Parts: sequence; structure tokens; C-alpha cells
Amino acid sequence: MADNALSLPINFLTFFHKKYYSFFTSQKLFYTYKVYYFFLKITRKNI
Repeated sequence: MADNALSLPINFLTFFHKKYYSFFTSQKLFYTYKVYYFFLKITRKNI
């Protein structure tokens, strides 16, 4: 019983952290892709 009560908030914290972390990484990837695409457009214009 004590172990279950202790593991419950830990599971919740890990779940929340994973969800938030995946969201953060996806946003980061999206922004890096946008910057990379913009950079490609500029370089293509110069060529």
C-alpha cells in the first residue's frame, strides 16, 4: 500500500515530464526546420 501511494505521484510526474519534453522537442524541431528552410531559400536566391 505504501509503495503504491509513493509510486503514484512519481508516475504522474514522469508522465507529465515526458509529455512536456516531447512537446518542447517537437516545437524545437519545427522551429529549426523553419530556420533551415528560410536559410535554404536565401542561399538558392543567391545562386
